[in-house]
Amino acid sequence: MARFVLRSVISTIVTMLLVSIALFLLIEVGSGDISVKILGVFATPEQRASYRAQLGVDAPVWQRYIDWLIGNDWRVKRLVGYPLVASINPQTGEADWWADVDGQLTRWKMEEGRLLTLRLQEDGSAIVELSMTEEESNILIQHAVVDILQKQMESMSRTCCDCEQVIDDETIEKYPSTEMCGKCLSEG
Repeated sequence: MARFVLRSVISTIVTMLLVSIALFLLIEVGSGDISVKILGVFATPEQRASYRAQLGVDAPVWQRYIDWLIGNDWRVKRLVGYPLVASINPQTGEADWWADVDGQLTRWKMEEGRLLTLRLQEDGSAIVELSMTEEESNILIQHAVVDILQKQMESMSRTCCDCEQVIDDETIEKYPSTEMCGKCLSEG
């Protein structure tokens, strides 16, 4: 009996996965180029590419499938730099995402070339500030710089020119310009 239930559960999961893949592919193929449909046929290739990047349609198919299947909130939280909070919009009843900046729910949007800061009030309305404060601007810049530096540091782990081993931090501190690991330095 347990074997029958286990086989049934596994076959149900596999069937649901195959149906979801088929449905996703039908939607992908059937919808065509969304950037042309929204921007029009006279949009430049650069404008269409920019719009596809904003929508995430330029991502690989497997990533779009996962986003479609389970959502991309988990990935977006990492990119924003602030904790994200879902707040129910009283007008629509749907959840809106806001960044929690020092206890204040905040959003940003571009309007006429200026960055607007929206702050959510308790009654569900938003106060619009026409420009960011210098402090907020500096915080956003610092977050962006830190993210860029972390990505660069992760991609720049130094390896030994002789044995291809990663050079440990202690060796780098003792010999900042070395291109050899501690083992090769002691042998050489």
